[in-house]
Amino acid sequence: MKSNALIVGLLLCSSPAFSNVTENNMACYQSAYAEYVDISLDWYQDLLDIAVTNEPEMKDVADWFMAGRETHFGFNQAAFNWYLENEPQHLQLNLPVESWLAVEQAEVRTMAQDAQHPLQAQAQALYALRQGAPHPQNYALRSTFADLLSHPQQIDVPLNNYNQRMDALLNKSCATL
Repeated sequence: MKSNALIVGLLLCSSPAFSNVTENNMACYQSAYAEYVDISLDWYQDLLDIAVTNEPEMKDVADWFMAGRETHFGFNQAAFNWYLENEPQHLQLNLPVESWLAVEQAEVRTMAQDAQHPLQAQAQALYALRQGAPHPQNYALRSTFADLLSHPQQIDVPLNNYNQRMDALLNKSCATL
């Protein structure tokens, strides 16, 4: 009897995010996560645009980097929606939106190898990206990013835009719908 009570107690304590998912708020969570993905991709594109404007020779690596971000966030969006609909206990909906989904590399590899998993194609693309060789100019681009981030006046407009959009997103609540 004690073990049954312990199991029920653990289930109740360990699933605050899961208990918040209902048919009424599922679309809200999906929309909020999609908005987070859009905000993130826009931020990266803004940084890359500034980097390439300052250093046009970075265009090729910038395109490569952005394609990688699109693959990463595309997988995350699909994985978030899949987990929300199938295994909501995997999500941390009680945290800020950028922390709702945590997928380890081993999980991505397992999905990529599972022909029956609906995320197989996206997992394969992400796994290949993570395992692939970096672009020859990767470190030069990261150095350019570091330079931009150490001179915030150069990125003031896109940074303010990102912060305003994220603040607005973080002020939304799907749990109470």
